[in-house]
Formats: sequence, structure tokens, C-alpha cells
Amino acid sequence: MGLTYLVYGLAFFVLGVVALMLPKRNTTWYHFAPQLSLLAAFGILHGIVEFVELQKLSHSAAWLTGLSRLLLAASYLSLLEFSRRTWIAISGSTRLSAPCVHGIAILGVVMLSQWTSDPFIGLAIGARWFIGAPAAMLTGLALFAVQRKIKTTGRQANWLHLVALAYICYSVLSLVPLQSDPYLPSWLPTQASFLALFDIPILLLRTLCAVAATFGLVSLVRLAGDNSQVDATIFESHEPIVITDANSVILRINKAFTASTGYTVEEVVGRKINLLKSGRHDHAFYVAMRESIDQTETWHGEIWDRRKNGEIFLNQLAISAVKDAAGTVIYYVGMYLDITEHKKIQQLLQDKEQMLSEAQRVGHVGSWSMDLATGYLSWSEELYRIYGVTPETFGHSEQAFLNLIHPDDHALMKRWVSDSKSGKEWRELDFRIIRSNGSVRFIRGSGGLQGDEMNHPLRIVGVSQDITARKRMEDELKSSEATFRSIIEVSPVPMVLDDERLNITFLNPAFVQTFGYSFDDITTIADWWLKACPDPDYRQWAKDTWYTALKKSKGEQTDFPPMEVTIHCKNSSIKTVLVSVAAVYHNSANLYLVILYDITQRKQFEAKLNAIFNAAAEGIITMDMAGNIVSANTAVDTIFGYKPEELLGCSVNTLMPSSPRLINDGGLSPTMQSAGQILEIEGQHKNGSAVPLDLSVAEFSIDNTQYFTHIVRDVSLRKYQEQQDKAHLDELAHVTRLGLMGEMASGIAHEVNQPLTAISSYTQVSLNLVNTENPDLVKLTEILSKTQQQALRAGKIIHRMREFVKSHAKHRSTVDMNSLIHNTVDMCIAELKQSDIELTIELEHNLPPVYVDHIQIEQVLINLIRNSADALKSLPARQQRQLSIHSHLVPNQGIRVRVKDNGPGLDKDQQQKISTPFYTTKTNGMGMGLSISRSLIEAHEGTLHFNSEPGKGTTFYFTLPTADHL
Repeated sequence: MGLTYLVYGLAFFVLGVVALMLPKRNTTWYHFAPQLSLLAAFGILHGIVEFVELQKLSHSAAWLTGLSRLLLAASYLSLLEFSRRTWIAISGSTRLSAPCVHGIAILGVVMLSQWTSDPFIGLAIGARWFIGAPAAMLTGLALFAVQRKIKTTGRQANWLHLVALAYICYSVLSLVPLQSDPYLPSWLPTQASFLALFDIPILLLRTLCAVAATFGLVSLVRLAGDNSQVDATIFESHEPIVITDANSVILRINKAFTASTGYTVEEVVGRKINLLKSGRHDHAFYVAMRESIDQTETWHGEIWDRRKNGEIFLNQLAISAVKDAAGTVIYYVGMYLDITEHKKIQQLLQDKEQMLSEAQRVGHVGSWSMDLATGYLSWSEELYRIYGVTPETFGHSEQAFLNLIHPDDHALMKRWVSDSKSGKEWRELDFRIIRSNGSVRFIRGSGGLQGDEMNHPLRIVGVSQDITARKRMEDELKSSEATFRSIIEVSPVPMVLDDERLNITFLNPAFVQTFGYSFDDITTIADWWLKACPDPDYRQWAKDTWYTALKKSKGEQTDFPPMEVTIHCKNSSIKTVLVSVAAVYHNSANLYLVILYDITQRKQFEAKLNAIFNAAAEGIITMDMAGNIVSANTAVDTIFGYKPEELLGCSVNTLMPSSPRLINDGGLSPTMQSAGQILEIEGQHKNGSAVPLDLSVAEFSIDNTQYFTHIVRDVSLRKYQEQQDKAHLDELAHVTRLGLMGEMASGIAHEVNQPLTAISSYTQVSLNLVNTENPDLVKLTEILSKTQQQALRAGKIIHRMREFVKSHAKHRSTVDMNSLIHNTVDMCIAELKQSDIELTIELEHNLPPVYVDHIQIEQVLINLIRNSADALKSLPARQQRQLSIHSHLVPNQGIRVRVKDNGPGLDKDQQQKISTPFYTTKTNGMGMGLSISRSLIEAHEGTLHFNSEPGKGTTFYFTLPTADHL
């Protein structure tokens, strides 16, 4: 019994130690190291349990029993976790979660501990049933799956199968309890501690399973020695290494492979190597690789592979075939070298060489070297182009080079070469060459001696640059500088040249003449500021503004904005100048040309214009294209109540909100395009009151920017006077109408008398019918209806007279001109009949309406008709008297009404005076009718004129605009 416990414990303890050694000795198991550590914990803990059981045989103590049961449960839990994690690593499934698996097992143990009489007995039995047996079974099955996963073959597979079978057998044997318990169900086996199964004790069978599992693991560790050299190479190498079987299935990889490709061991072991294929190589490439391996057992070359993240990279790959004793390939070992960066560096060097060659070609710079031992002269490609020779025609010797030098520079070049050979420091030399076509080129060369590590002279190296274009440019620049200096000297504009240290280098004569200062007076810009701006505050402002603008223009590489400065001249006079600055290049140094435009006279003229501008009674407002006010004179204060500075930047609508849009699409609207066009608009005072205005607009441009000037005149007094004149005209027209009614009284009385006489007659007839014995009611009704019509006729005549003569407020409405003529004729027809005047009316149909005061237009018509009637009365009785009224539409003018008679007409003297107030051709006339008529027509925006020929009659015309043209 004691020996069994001892062997049992030692077997599991050794199993735990071997499980720890296995991933270190055999790299096939390296990626299972975390799981094997749990298997090691199981073996060590279970071995301790058996050692405790062995101790109990001689020292029975309750604490030993409790310790044994707790360690047993802990060991089984470690085995259960090993099997769970191994299954997850193989299958990739996450269904076997730790809380679920361990929770169910622990629940079974707890329930069985509560069921038995002794909790420790229940703990032991429950740990074997609910933890140990399932864990051992899962472990055996998992090890079978591991063998298929890692593709182990031969003896390794056999020993692994032995370990798996041992755990499966151990699982079955764990279901048989070693001790009896009266509280266990009756259907459970209740045997003695040494129950025999097929005459073999259970504990002994378990011990044999433990020994078999331990022996299998020990054998796997021993077999690891066969591949130890390869494994060491894999795990110690810093280069990616992969081992595949004969079918290209990946068996092992090292850490460098994972770092290079991004694939972990679990992701690639068991998969084909072609998962790294990039797709950049065709099928023939891989066929050639296979043929090389079959023939030479090796292959090496460059190959494009694909990392896990999809990135394609270049490798230097070496493949070796490993064969067994029979000559059969059992492994392929591939070693990678990532040469992506190497290729990039190689390509970068090639690019730089090309760039250097291109730079030499563009810059006309060539490099050369001369070997001191052989005298051989090497040139770059560009140097051949510069000298106009080819590698075939050039002799590559010092003498061949000297033959290309200009004769005048030959001695200078020989001395320079000699100095370079003697080891003198590098220096530049400008010289000339003569090319094969006879052209002369200017060359700038530099070079020096180069030695070895011991400072022994080896060669002379240097560069040469074609500076012919630069030489020509320098000559042209010198010529242009001379021209520039002569232009400055004769310029009438004062100019100053100063250098970067603010020293004045030149003053042109115009400067001395304008300001009186010579070069002796001001040698620096500081002297100039001191004399030109004696006031300290103004000088500080001018200097700050000057240097700020200069710094900004230099930083932003923009033109210096012109600056207006007041200058005190040497003779104490004061001038206003506009200063601008330009940078110029002279003799490899930056100079600044300061130009001072004398604008003193212009400023004086502007001051006079500003005085006139502000003295004008009209408001002058300038605005930009957006309608924002940019300037205004002082008159706007009087007109609108705003100070000019208050309006700057404000919209013009602030002053004239109801004005029509005068600016359209970058120019004046059609309303304002005619020259001298003046509009009557309404402005708004600062206090909110309305201001009647006359407005004219002018357009101008400054520096391609358009502006508009509004000239406004306050016409409040004129409007008031016009209202007064209209009121007087209305009163005068009313008086005239009263006079007309007096003059027309007899005709009107005759006109009214007719319906009154008819009413009297009809009334008498009605009375007679009423007094008969049988009155005829139908006839009576007819007579009374006629009586009513005559009464209405008389009332209408009286109503029309009343409306005509009464004083009324001006009221305009839309009326038909022909209806207005007919109404007027009805009022005058009686007088015309009395005077035996034949009236002809010719009216154009469908005339557009007019917007007028119909009473005032009727007054005009009555006045013209009566004037013609009075003129016709002077004709002999036997002569026919004719009066015609005509209306027609005049395009773009309105409706024209003509009143024509065949009277005696007017002579030239009468024609000149006829429109004058108080002039009349009648014996008892006032001479106001025609003058008032003209005023009434003009108040309606119309015109009135006449034509007359002595002996043939007179024609009066008046024209009124239609309602849609107002």
C-alpha cells in the first residue's frame, strides 16, 4: 500500500516537471507552453496529494485529510483548465468559457460534499467525479487533436498517443471510489479501499496510468534532442525562419518570422506556406523554384511576400531541403531576409546619382579627378558637354586638358595645377576655354589634393562650372546699372539710395534741388529723419509707420504701400511728399531706392477742392459698388442731420430708403443713364422726418474701382411754394368757373327751362285725366313717367352745374377722355345752339384712360369751346359757323384733344399775347381763362398749344398722359 502511494506520487510529480521541460526542449510544443504549465501544476499537486496519503498511513490526522482533499481538488481544477485551454487553442472556439466549465464542476463537488456524512469524503469523491474524470477525458482527447494539429509523425506521434490513452483510462478509473460511505445512494458501488477490478487493485491501475503518461512525456523530451540543433537555430536567429513538411505545410516558425509577417504560431502552423504569396510572381516562377530544390536541394533568390496586414515586402529567401536516411524529403527550412529597406536605399542611391547627373546638367557643373600615379583624368558626363568633347576624342591626360585652355589663360592654369599637386588648399579659378567649333566659354573651376588614410597624395579632384551665361549677365547688369544711375540722375523726381545698414549712398540732383539737403547734410537715414521731421512725436510716428510697412512688404514679398509724409526742407519750407520704396541689387548687395513724389501743389489743390466741396449747399455723397458711403460733405448735416463722419461705411439707404434702385450690374440703371437726369425722391432726416430731394448721380472710376456720387438738393421750400401755387391756381380756377357759369347762365337757364315747361304741361294733362269720370290709368302712368324723366333731367343739369362751380379739394381719378368730352358738350350745347354753331365730334374709340381731376379738365374744355363760340359769333350771319372736337392717341405722348373753329383767327400780335394773363380779345373778358387752362393742363403733366391763321380759324390742342405712363 505504501509503495503504491509512493510510485503514484512520484509518477505524477515527474509528469509535472517534464511538462515544464517539454516546450523548452522541443519547439514543436513552444506555443503550447501556457497550457503545459497548467498540466505541470496538475502533476506536481497530484504528486503531493499521494505523498500526503502516504503520510496518513503512519500519522492519521484530520488536518492531513483536509489538506489532501483540497490539494486533490486544486490539481483536478488545473487539469480541467489545461484541457479547456488546449481545446480553445486547437479549435479557436470560445464556447468553453472558464466560468461555465469550472462553475458546473465546483457545483457538483459542493453538492456531493453536502450529501455525504463526511464533507472531506464528499470532497474527494466529488473532485474525482465532477472534475478529475471529465478533465482527464478532455485531456486525452485534446492530446489526440494536438497531434493532428502539429503534424507530428513517427515515434513522437506514438508517444503522444500513449499519453492521451493514459489520461482517458485514468478518467474511467476516477469514477470508482476508493472508500465506502453509508450516506451515498445504494446504487453506487461501496467497496473497500483496495477494491479489485478484474483482480487488479484500482489504485494500482491509476498508478500504472500515471506512470504511462509520465513515460510518454519523458520520451517526447528525449526525442527533442533529434531536432535540438534546428530548434536552437530557429529560436536564436534574428532572421525569420519557417519549417514546413514535404507538402509545404508549416510546422514551425520562430519569433523573427512573427515579427516580420505579423502571423502568430497559432495562425500559421498547419497551414500551407502559400498564405504568404503576394501575387506578383507567375506560376513559372514557382515551378522554377521547385525544380531548383529538387535538383540541388536548395534555392535562393528575391521573392515578394505579403504580410498579415496586406503589405507587400521584398525578401531574400534561402530554402534547404532536409532528408531522412532513405533520401526522402521530410522538411523544408526557409530563411528570410527582409531587403525592402535595402532595396529602398539602393534605389535612393540610384535616384541620387541620377539627380546629381541631372543637377550637373542643369547647373552646367561637371566633376573631375586626376590620378597622380597614372596621370589619368576622369570626367563626368556634363564636363564633356561643357568642353565640347567626347570620351572617345578626349585624351584623358593633363596635356589634353591644357590643350583646351585659352592661350591667354594657359600659364595661369598650369600654375594652378602645379599648386594643387603640391598640396595647397582648395581655391577657385576663372578661366576660358576654346571649344572645337571655335567658341569661347568662361569656366569657374575649383579643386584640391586628396590623400589616403596615411595622408599620402592619391589624386586631384574638383568641379568645373560653365559661367558663360553669368559673365554675359554680369556685363549686361553693369551696363544696365550705368543706365539706371543715369536715369536716376536726370529724373525730375527726388530719389535716394541707401544700403541695408541705412547708410545713404546716393542723392540725385532733383532731391537736392527739392529739399535743399546735400550728401554732406545727411549721410544716414537717421540724419534724414532728424532734419526732415523735427517734431519728435511726428518723427516717431513716421518712423514706426515706415519700418512696419517695410518689414511687412519684405516678409510678404509685396510692394511697399505709398506713404504720405510732411517734410521740412533746409530753407524751412514745408512740403508734402508721397514716399515709395523699391529693392534693387547692386554689386552683390541689396540697396533700397526711395522715391519721394512732391505732391505739395496737389495737396493745396485738394484743400481748395475740399473747401468748395464742404461749402456747397447741395449734399455730395460718394459710395462704392455695394452702396456704402465713402465720403460726404458738410451739407449732409444741414439736409439730413448727420455729421459726415457718422455716415462713413453706412449704406446710402440710411439717407434715402425709398429711393429707386439707381445702380444695376456694375453701372447706372436706365433711369439715370441720360445726362443731367434729375429725380425727385424722398429722403429721411436723422429725426425720422421726410425730406423732399432732387437727386442726380454721377459715375466715375479710380484705379479700376467704380464709385457713384449722389448730389442731393433739399427742395422743401420749392415744394411748399408749388403747393401754394397750386392752391392759388385751384382758387383762381374756381373763380373762373363761377365766371363761366355767369356767362353761360342764359344758355343754362334755357336748358333748364325746357324740362320745367314739359313738367308743367305733363302735370296739367295728368290733372285733366284725373278729373274725368273714368280716368285712363295706363295713359296717366305713362304721362307721370315722362314727368319724372323731365324732373330728373332738370336735376341732372343743376347737379352738374353745382359740381362744376363748387370749390373742392384736388381729387384725381381714372376717367375715360371721350366720356369727359361728352359731359362737357352737354353743358355747352344750349349756348352753341343759340349761336347757331354746328358742332362736330370725332372721337377715337378704345382710348386708354387718363388719371385727372375731371372737373379741372372739364373747365379747360368749356373754356376752349366758349372761346371758339365767342370767336364764331363775330362771323357774318350768312357764313356757316363750325366747331369740331377731336380726340386720338399719340404714341409715346398720350391722348391729344383738338378744339377747332372756322372763326376769324388771330393775327401775329394776338398770337404772341394770347397766353399772357389778363390779355383778352373779348370786349368784356378778364384775360385769365386761357392762362388758367394752360396751368391746369401742365399741372396734369400735359401740354397746351394752338395754331391760328387769320381768316381761317384757330385750333387749340392739349395732350394728357395716359394712366399707365404716370
